[in-house]
Amino acid sequence: MEGIYKQSMFQLLSIEFGRRMKEIREGKGLKQKHISIITGISESYLSRIEQGKVNIKLETMARIISYLECSPTLFFTTTDFDKNIS
Repeated sequence: MEGIYKQSMFQLLSIEFGRRMKEIREGKGLKQKHISIITGISESYLSRIEQGKVNIKLETMARIISYLECSPTLFFTTTDFDKNIS
């Protein structure tokens, strides 16, 4: 049971991170290509992150957050996310 809980928690975190990444990226008028060039993360992988289709590594999150120049808390402090983990 604990393994299933951890897996679903990571999935929720990845989905929320991707959703917020897309909102922030679009809000700054950036294309996935811009992030890809600077971070070295492929556009296809960035797309899969935004769609919540991958369990993103912490290092990858840090590179994206650094590029977007925003607080990590912006990615994990939404009402929807709080509802999903309750």
